[in-house]
Amino acid sequence: MWPVLVRFLSHPRPFSVRLNRCDNPECPCTEVVFALVEKRKGSAPGGEPLQVQLRVDVLTWQEVDAPDRSPQAAAIAAEFLRDWPVGERELLRQDFEQTREMVRRLAECRIPRRLVETSELVSFREVAASDDTRDLGMITRWSCGEKEYLIDDLYCPHPDCNCQEVHLVFARKAEPKTGGEGPLFTEYFRVCLEFDGRWKVERPSRCTLAEATRLASRWLKRNARMIDDFKWRYEKIKAIGRRSLAGRSAVHLRDQALPESTGTSKTAAGRNDPCPCGSGKKYKRCCGRSEADRALPL
Repeated sequence: MWPVLVRFLSHPRPFSVRLNRCDNPECPCTEVVFALVEKRKGSAPGGEPLQVQLRVDVLTWQEVDAPDRSPQAAAIAAEFLRDWPVGERELLRQDFEQTREMVRRLAECRIPRRLVETSELVSFREVAASDDTRDLGMITRWSCGEKEYLIDDLYCPHPDCNCQEVHLVFARKAEPKTGGEGPLFTEYFRVCLEFDGRWKVERPSRCTLAEATRLASRWLKRNARMIDDFKWRYEKIKAIGRRSLAGRSAVHLRDQALPESTGTSKTAAGRNDPCPCGSGKKYKRCCGRSEADRALPL
C-alpha cells in the first residue's frame, strides 16, 4: 500500500514514500521513481519539508542518473537504497517481469477463431496470463464492508465490432463448506461499462438489482481512473481478434475442416495434456473448459 512511512538513521523525522512508475505497459524501461517527503507535525520550524527523489532500476536496484544532492539528502538516498526490504525489491522485479511476459504474449497469442467470429466475451487475464499460472495479479480485488470481491474484465474480440465497452464480472468470496478446499469466488453480477462513462448492471444472479447497482456505483466512483486501463486492454483484445481472423495458422487447428473419419479411434486429451487445438495451453484451460468456467476462471 502506497504511500508508506519510513524512518532513517540519518534524519530525525520520518518520510512518506510514494512510488511512481510508467503507465505504459509496453514501455521497455525497468525504472521506478521513489518520492521521499519529510513529515512534520503542525507548523514545525525549518522551512520547506526535505524532499528526495530517486530513479531506481528495479532489476539492479541501482539509482539511475543520481542528481547532485546536499550531504543530508545524499545520506538519506544511500540509506534508502541500502535498507529497502529485499522482499519489496523482489516484488517490484517480479511485477516488471510479469508485465514483460504479458506484453510478449499479447503480441503473439491468438484467440480461437470461433470465439472471435461469434463475438464471445473473453477475459483479458485469460488471454494475457501464462499457461501454467492463473495470474490473479491482473484481476482487481475490492473489499466492501466485510465482503471481498474479485472483478474480472471481459471484452468482445471481434475487430469489426466498435462497442467501446468492457464487461466487469463481480464475484464475491464465499467461505468453503466443512472439509472443502480454500475460499471460492462466486459470480454475483456483471456491469457493462461504456467508455463514455455510461453503465448498466447485467445478470444480477445472486443479489437484487438494487444491491448490484449500489455496489457497482460505489466501485466505479472510486476507480474512475481504471477506464484508461480498460481502453488499453480493449484495443489489445481487438488487435488479437484481428490477428486471429487473418489466417488459419497452426494454433487454429480446431477451426479447420476435419478429414472424414476412417474408423480409427483417437484417445481423448486428458485434463492436464496439451490442448489438441495447438494453443499451447493445457486441455482443461482451453477446449476442455465449460462455458461457465470461461466466465470467471479462478
